[in-house]
Amino acid sequence: PVLSGTYAYEMVSGMQERDAHGFPKVAAFLKHFTAYSSEADRGHDNYAISAHDMFDTYLPQYERAVRAGPAGVMCSYAGTNGQPSCSNGWLLNRILRGWAPNAVVTTDCGAVGLLTGLPVKAPDEVHAAAFALMNGTDLEMGYHAFKNLPLAIQQGLATEARVDEAARRLFRTLFLVGRFDPGASEWTRLGRQDINSTRHQQVSYEAALQGLVLLKNDGALPLAAGRPIPRF
Repeated sequence: PVLSGTYAYEMVSGMQERDAHGFPKVAAFLKHFTAYSSEADRGHDNYAISAHDMFDTYLPQYERAVRAGPAGVMCSYAGTNGQPSCSNGWLLNRILRGWAPNAVVTTDCGAVGLLTGLPVKAPDEVHAAAFALMNGTDLEMGYHAFKNLPLAIQQGLATEARVDEAARRLFRTLFLVGRFDPGASEWTRLGRQDINSTRHQQVSYEAALQGLVLLKNDGALPLAAGRPIPRF
């Protein structure tokens, strides 16, 4: 967690480099939050994770990365202790927004629709949309379950106040990156000519060279046949 969290912190900081006017280059999102370690049966998988393991293994790297001020996170397909991340109020509202109150939560593609299956088994997409929204998800991507939110509000499953909250977070992010200030952000000057340019290839090459680490062999290698290998 320390290594990946430090790496994520520095990556987010670089991605959100600010211009002279304070506009970030991009709005970075961390993913997949959290405990997303398998592609098998994704969307309907569920893992029993103890509180110790959650706070020792699956949350510290995100907490460290959040200090860099990303726009938010993408909730994972994975379910933990019976609750998929995109409808996990404890994870999204208590933990994430305990670190960053304005963090935007967006789904992975189709995650809200998948709530009609295991482990949640929402009765229909109206309930699925309400479960996601009311438990902290602000934006649905790659599907259309959130179109049912007006009906969910009519049925008392969701509230307009929660829709307003999600909208505020989303528009706040757009304002911060200069979306409503045409030409104000210096980053809008970047174009195709800046993609994979000779200069950027050189910077990437130099970064790779500086990232090399040489380890001193003090006689441990090569391993002698029959020599026991200590395990830590």
